[in-house]
Amino acid sequence: MRLEEYLLKKRLSKTEFSRKIEYSPQQFSKVINGKEKLTVFLVKAIEKFTDGMVTYEDILQYIEEKNAKRKMDADKRSEAILREPESKKRKGE
Repeated sequence: MRLEEYLLKKRLSKTEFSRKIEYSPQQFSKVINGKEKLTVFLVKAIEKFTDGMVTYEDILQYIEEKNAKRKMDADKRSEAILREPESKKRKGE
């Protein structure tokens, strides 16, 4: 089961969930958003708390999807900037 599905089903925010697994909400956010590496401790804590409903593979998939979306959004912003007329680009400088 995907982490976000589990959280919705249990009506938990990411902050509440991180506290329940005794993990810093700030650190949890960084890991889940792909800004810091996933640790064995976090994977074990999530699997244990969710009774195995959220697995290592589920967590990796969630992080990879977040990273892919972030990259796609960044690419769209770059494309939009490249398509701007020169006069508009100079105004923003």
